[in-house]
Amino acid sequence: MANEHTAFVTCPIARDIGPQSDVCFIAEYNGKTYGLFDPNGYNRPMLKHKVMVEGEVIDGEMICGATRIKGVLSVMREEVSPECNQILPDDGSVQTKNNNLFLRMPEEHRQRAFKLMAQVADNPEASLQEAIYDPAPFPPVKPPYVRQKLNLHYPFNSKRSSGPELRKLLYLIHYAKFSGGHFVVKSYQGATRLDNGEVMEEKSGMAEERADMFAELLTELGINKKDYSIEVQPESVAATGVGDWKNRRISVELNPAE
Repeated sequence: MANEHTAFVTCPIARDIGPQSDVCFIAEYNGKTYGLFDPNGYNRPMLKHKVMVEGEVIDGEMICGATRIKGVLSVMREEVSPECNQILPDDGSVQTKNNNLFLRMPEEHRQRAFKLMAQVADNPEASLQEAIYDPAPFPPVKPPYVRQKLNLHYPFNSKRSSGPELRKLLYLIHYAKFSGGHFVVKSYQGATRLDNGEVMEEKSGMAEERADMFAELLTELGINKKDYSIEVQPESVAATGVGDWKNRRISVELNPAE
């Protein structure tokens, strides 16, 4: 049986879950309570700003003491909503281990994290740099080399994808260092049909903005302009009400050298 899909816009509610954990966020909609993903990324919810929640309801999996939704969270950063100001005190109902990133990381990582956060506004590529963890380097890639594909998904009206998805792009670029070849990139924008029937369409030119920023990112990561092509699909992909967030994407295909 397929899981339920949902899409709605509402105020996020901050939940204090104790001094050893970062605050987490939930959302209430149609009498149900949902947990709002990992709050440590760029798209973490913010008080005084509504959120668009889209995805698949995962029954039995809990985040922040509420049902998990697997999908994309979009913060309405450009619109201030003063009514979105609710904070729930810690009542002991959500039991977590030490989940405060700044408390559990080494001091040198903490200082690096502060430095990178200060740089992100002027240099978005800084968000790709690991501040907290020291992941193992990618292993060498051996032939035969095969075509590689990747979809990077985006929040509504945003030209920034998530850190974890961009990490996958880093592997693709690592792969290309061994295989050679050409990157074929396509940028899309889309509309979302909310559960209440309202259709929200991304602003005109969003696919172009994503493509431009992605081209800058490829250049920063050492990819020569002759080694990639970018196609922009300027018309929004029509909304169906199921998985519309997947249409807001950049698709990347690496065709290895002959």
